[in-house]
Amino acid sequence: MATWKKISVSGSNISQFNNDAGYLTTATDLNAFATASINGVDLLADAATGAINIVTGSLGTGLTIVGTPASDTITFDLSSIPNSSLANSTIYISGSGISNEGSVALGATASIDVQVDDSTIGFTGNSLQVKDGSIGTTQIADSLGNINENSFTGSFSGSFTGDVDIDLADLTQGTGITAFTYDGNSSQTVSIKNADNLTDNTLSKWDDGNGQFVDSIATDDGSLLTVTGDQLITGDLTVQGTASFQNTTELQVADRFILMASGSNTAGDGGIVIQQGTQNIGEVFGFDSSTTRFGLTGSFDASATAFTPDAFMAAVVNTAGNDPNGVNAPDARYQKKGNLYVANDSEDIWIYS
Repeated sequence: MATWKKISVSGSNISQFNNDAGYLTTATDLNAFATASINGVDLLADAATGAINIVTGSLGTGLTIVGTPASDTITFDLSSIPNSSLANSTIYISGSGISNEGSVALGATASIDVQVDDSTIGFTGNSLQVKDGSIGTTQIADSLGNINENSFTGSFSGSFTGDVDIDLADLTQGTGITAFTYDGNSSQTVSIKNADNLTDNTLSKWDDGNGQFVDSIATDDGSLLTVTGDQLITGDLTVQGTASFQNTTELQVADRFILMASGSNTAGDGGIVIQQGTQNIGEVFGFDSSTTRFGLTGSFDASATAFTPDAFMAAVVNTAGNDPNGVNAPDARYQKKGNLYVANDSEDIWIYS
């Protein structure tokens, strides 16, 4: 009779594996560490009475280490870091950062003064202030001119309010634009050339060769849009209706769940067939409704509506308690040969056979 049978593996909760008082014959109480490692490297003693000594490194007195045997703990406390141990590439003080590339990062409440020649620039939060007078042209370069005289040279970007006299170059038509001229002083209407003799129901496209609209590869008779040749869609494609794909390569589906056999109104088989050399014939991974299990078989015809598995996929179940044969037994659909049960509390392992 098939039942859940317990499997004994390394780590199972039995005395022979745990070496506890129920199995030891010469000792009833043993205190020891099961394992010890640092950064994933196991610590192995070189003698039966080997000892582990933990010492501080280059941080000196800033780091303290205290061992507490009663609670089996080692406490590391970093009270301070000597300045000699700090890296010189970046120093963070009160939310400020100074890198060796010359950039300064300030926190919302941080402040710093920078001495530039004879002037001092103060940074407070996101504000820039000039202290002890103004900044002369020596500090900000001659290209900006003299601030007191409001004279500047060089390029300028941004918004401007006021009168300006600009001599705009004349604008004339190019390919595909109806002839016109524009000198910047009066309004002008620009129109696009119309294509001649476009075919009825054919969508038009722009031809850079002759600067006009010409027939495209798409036609629309009012009820059917037909596009010939290869197409590339770089955005989303939404089909509100039935989509039929005759040949598809590298299928990518964004949905987290795919509904198969959506036209069925009764229980039945279904799955995925991977072709193996013969058209429509291959290996199948599917759900066998007669056994309510997922299974495998080969040489399967994809046009069939049912299959008989050669092998089944094992399932792992977990419920409260420690005994799958008790009140916390798994659902009947999982009580099938080869399925595994892992106890929630003891983590013991059982197999149904």
